[in-house]
Amino acid sequence: MDIAGAEVLAARIAQQEQWCEALAVRAGRQPRVDPDGYALESIRPGVRIYRAERRLEAYEGRTSMVTRRLRKFLVDGWWDADRVVENVESVTQEPRNSVLTLDRPNV
Repeated sequence: MDIAGAEVLAARIAQQEQWCEALAVRAGRQPRVDPDGYALESIRPGVRIYRAERRLEAYEGRTSMVTRRLRKFLVDGWWDADRVVENVESVTQEPRNSVLTLDRPNV
């Protein structure tokens, strides 16, 4: 194994060890492996941050491209999750050719 491979392996082991810090995981009340681990970007003590996801959806009554990020926090022995909105771009649709365009503020 080369140095890069060893670093990847060490990071993956650290991620799994942190996941297992939750009493609920050790007791079998939460999965033994983070089901969202494929998207994990970073860990800090008691916090896991995941890759942002962009989706076209209704947001505050308008069709928008919404960027959300999953976060998990170790709270009372459980991994609690939330999704935070990082960015919203309003989208308009041209009726004649059904082309979606993003409404961006003038810079």
